[in-house]
Amino acid sequence: MNLAVIFTTGHADTLGNACRLDMIAFLNRHFTVTVYTNVPGFLEKHLQDTEIRSFGDAFAGNTPPGQNGLLRQLSSFRKLAATINRSGADALFMFHDTSAVALWMKKPVFQYVHQYGRRIRQNGSLIRRQLRNASVLFRERWTLGGLSRSTMNFTVSDPISDLLRKRGVGNLHTIPHALDLSKFREPVETDLHTPLKSLRKQGFFIASYTGWMAEGRGFHLMLEALRTALQRDGKIALALAGTDAVHAEKLREFAEKHGLREHIVDFGIVDSSLTPGILANSDVCLSYLDDLPAFHLSPPQKIVEYFAAGKAVICNRIQTHSLVEDGHNGLVTEYDPGQLAESILTLKNDPVLLAELSANARKSAGRFDAETLYGEMVRIMKSAMTPSEKTA
Repeated sequence: MNLAVIFTTGHADTLGNACRLDMIAFLNRHFTVTVYTNVPGFLEKHLQDTEIRSFGDAFAGNTPPGQNGLLRQLSSFRKLAATINRSGADALFMFHDTSAVALWMKKPVFQYVHQYGRRIRQNGSLIRRQLRNASVLFRERWTLGGLSRSTMNFTVSDPISDLLRKRGVGNLHTIPHALDLSKFREPVETDLHTPLKSLRKQGFFIASYTGWMAEGRGFHLMLEALRTALQRDGKIALALAGTDAVHAEKLREFAEKHGLREHIVDFGIVDSSLTPGILANSDVCLSYLDDLPAFHLSPPQKIVEYFAAGKAVICNRIQTHSLVEDGHNGLVTEYDPGQLAESILTLKNDPVLLAELSANARKSAGRFDAETLYGEMVRIMKSAMTPSEKTA
């Protein structure tokens, strides 16, 4: 069976994209896949045995606000649908960023909704906010329309499925974040991981964060927590992977101001294959999210990766962190640097508790095995693509 796949992104090297590329690679084991993308060079490095076709700049994040930009984007999506309809593909698989393509498709369409809702705070002038809000409403309308036209919509969480049902979308099936667990149980280690190994030999307790860096993801909260914890114990370090140039500079300034350079390891944006090694050389892992709509719906992929690495998780109390059970596979706090600092110190000073939480975290990862979850997704897709086999 031939499967067309649409993959678009404005930020190539992220954990979320790594997860979606793993999903495409899994699909390529069961279908003959052709990927249509706005980042062909990036995909050619990661999907070497897959046909990659460029379709230009139709990604949502690359269009200016306002009606003209939106209409140009819709036009490009319509052209892309026409191209895939003319191709030899038996079906289309895509992520909901390009959901409107389904409005013009004449073949079965499968979509994966990996997040939903606003993920940043509104800033700027009133006029810009109004334009942005109008743009969001217009995009949501075509997104819901495209999802409604699809044969099956896979979602990363039950809360997203419930929300979409309330908005009139049917044909929903939850497929959570999934991982190749072996990558985390037998991690690749290189010279990149040497700084963490050195700190561990010196007796440092390492708290790590991996993933896209932003103020709404606890950036300054983690730094303040580190500073607070160090006032009571000088053998604590913070490792960060996913820091872009802007946040790397902020990190440097904070470390210089407070004399924390030896307590912070900034890996910058790293290839996803190196993340398991970072986690393996850490003691606990962190996930802090601001109170924004999308963060109530989509469990962070990083939580599943932390579990797979067998690491206890410290996170804030928000619906999307429901995978973390306080006192079982991690510790749950309020969005507060003092509470985070206290949790880090608690686990550093209680190795028995840390070992128990870490063991339970590893057990929790079993629910997210890619072979099982993506295998179920492939079964559903093949069944829908060959309906006659249901009654054969």
